[in-house]
Amino acid sequence: ATTALVAWILLRERLTTAQVVGVTAAVMGILVMVSRADWAMVMGLGINGGDLWMCISIIGYAVYATQLYRMPRDYGLAHGLFTIFALGGLMMFPFYMAESIFWRPVPGEMQTLWVIGFYGLFGSATATLMWNAAIPVVGVNRAAIFVNLMPVFGAVLAIFFLGESLFAYHFAGAVLVFLGILLVVRGHRRPGMH
Repeated sequence: ATTALVAWILLRERLTTAQVVGVTAAVMGILVMVSRADWAMVMGLGINGGDLWMCISIIGYAVYATQLYRMPRDYGLAHGLFTIFALGGLMMFPFYMAESIFWRPVPGEMQTLWVIGFYGLFGSATATLMWNAAIPVVGVNRAAIFVNLMPVFGAVLAIFFLGESLFAYHFAGAVLVFLGILLVVRGHRRPGMH
């Protein structure tokens, strides 16, 4: 939803009616899953400092997604990814050092290094490379709607690997998310449409 808003502000990329309904359905699906279909829980949620940082990061990622088209074509996805990761690493390094000095350093055990390597390669590098490749092909709004699958996959993985229970709200939320994705993808405004 944030990416669609940022795309409209920065690129004047409008959503069709079907896409607005799709984004709304996907957001509602996530709310159903996160709240366990308990609307009183949603209404009673408080705001803390971490929420503000999360909102800033969501807006930043939406701006990033809408500006990917500006990357020079001859620069290449791998070069762009390296630049992003290098700059991100430099910006995060002072925070990493502060955490290591004042709280606790990252354990230097082999298992920790394997986990960091796995998530760094697949969860970050490969996923970001695929995301960067998809946006110019399908458009920012159609690519961004698939981010709503994260809670669905998170719930499925928690059921399989952590022994979590499957509830009706998981199904209801997943159906709304998939419906939202279908509406956004199928409701895409083709070139020449107004």
